[in-house]
Amino acid sequence: MKPKSNSNSNMNATEYLRSSKINHKILCKSIKNMKNGNYKETTLQNLKKELMSKSNKKPRNRDEQITQVQIIHWLRWHKYFCFAIPNGEYRNKVTGAILKRQGVLAGCPDIEIILNDGKVLWIEVKSKKGVQSDSQKMFQKELEDRGHKYYIVRSLDDVVNILGV
Repeated sequence: MKPKSNSNSNMNATEYLRSSKINHKILCKSIKNMKNGNYKETTLQNLKKELMSKSNKKPRNRDEQITQVQIIHWLRWHKYFCFAIPNGEYRNKVTGAILKRQGVLAGCPDIEIILNDGKVLWIEVKSKKGVQSDSQKMFQKELEDRGHKYYIVRSLDDVVNILGV
């Protein structure tokens, strides 16, 4: 189940992300994409500050965003094939209608991980107090009825435990 490992695999997930080498080398890559043209390099602490200050729209839970960034970076560092499904942000009615016609489904989990053996894991990221919406519960049922694994996680350590690393 576990892909190729690297020298940082003896660290727990929290130590891994707190390593300044990892924060700079890994996090900065996707910060560029997230900043929509602002290519300022940043640390995880600065990312949290920037996410907290940059919104004039109804944001999704910032703790969930930061946890999702941590999870994606850790998975990619450990060579897992994964991607985020950007369903949770605020959208106006026109954009929402267009996306719905294009196939976006309410309740879709935040992350999909495709393992080397072909199995698929679906990850819903929640804050410590976060709960699933009704559409997320229905989506979970649909996936589990089809034999897929669906997990609700609240930290990177939850994902590491699920993967058995």
